[in-house]
Amino acid sequence: DRQRIQQVLQNFLSNAHKFTPNGGTVKVIIEALNDPFRQNVYKTSVQDSGVGISEQEQLKLFLPYSQIRAEELQGGAGTGLGLSLSKTFIESGHHGKIGVSSSPGNGSIFFFEIAYEISTLTPSSPSGSRSQLTPMKSSSKSLTTKSNSQLQMSQINTCPDVLIVEDSKLTRSLLIKTLTSLHVSHDVCENGLQAMEFVAVKNGGYKLILMDQEMPVMDGLRATEAIRGHGFMGYIVGVTGNGLTEQVNTFLNCGADRVVAKPITRAV
Repeated sequence: DRQRIQQVLQNFLSNAHKFTPNGGTVKVIIEALNDPFRQNVYKTSVQDSGVGISEQEQLKLFLPYSQIRAEELQGGAGTGLGLSLSKTFIESGHHGKIGVSSSPGNGSIFFFEIAYEISTLTPSSPSGSRSQLTPMKSSSKSLTTKSNSQLQMSQINTCPDVLIVEDSKLTRSLLIKTLTSLHVSHDVCENGLQAMEFVAVKNGGYKLILMDQEMPVMDGLRATEAIRGHGFMGYIVGVTGNGLTEQVNTFLNCGADRVVAKPITRAV
């Protein structure tokens, strides 16, 4: 979670620097909030003196693949996923709040609010005795927010061969066991939106994606179509509990190279 908080903040800072002209300012502000329902809630804001954003443009800021004046301000660069993924993580992962305050010509303030756990280092710690803030995970039992999440991602500077996208804990475990026995490196996530994030972070370097069809947040059909739409050239195998020809063809039309029915065997 600490890594993802850093990614959200890095995304805010990157956008602020991108849209602030030379000589402008970018500030990071952290403040404690008085929340009657939760303890240790902090608001982190990134304030810039850039071009600003109209109310109409703000409505689509946090939508997947949405970019504001991409050609004019970004030279066509970027994926339009950063703010959408940040919103999912803050709101679904931590029951937090994320938003923006801006107007044309007056800069922007992007912010998020989440609760943190406060832990104290022991005196024998090299850093001395002081408090540390750790993002609190949501107590929700949904797949994207549970505290014992099975999400696994390898180091950013490497890319495994396979990405497993599966919401069933049992199926994930079986796939992990199979790939491990074959000495195949892999990442694991639980829904289509997370898969999009993994592919974006790893620059599309996976050789194979095992994509489940029925998942919360974003299903495998939409995820496959979106990932293909952004140039992923690897092999995608759709995994479905429904082997009907119509369902198989739908998956193939979305960009899957092959569709297999559960349960997946080692032979596949």
